[in-house]
Amino acid sequence: AMASKGDKRNEEIYAIVDGKVVPRSQASVPLWDAGFLHGKQIWSSPRLVNGKIFRLQDHLTKINHGIRAMMGCDPNDDDTERNKILVPNDLAF
Repeated sequence: AMASKGDKRNEEIYAIVDGKVVPRSQASVPLWDAGFLHGKQIWSSPRLVNGKIFRLQDHLTKINHGIRAMMGCDPNDDDTERNKILVPNDLAF
């Protein structure tokens, strides 16, 4: 259960964990994960307009820039991978 009331629309969302799409209730981070321990993270908080991500490309650009800066490599910019999470969350174009 969530510690705070939260938005009911977020109860049925999906995440990618170790390359697998899982329901929010099954998403977890290992206790000794470097990102968890040291605050290594790249994130973007997109807004939905009419059920779709507003300015999705801007969010992807921000995330890709962060990956290049943190990891020193180009991210996988594949629509198939991106849709792996957008489709189950009903956010695909």
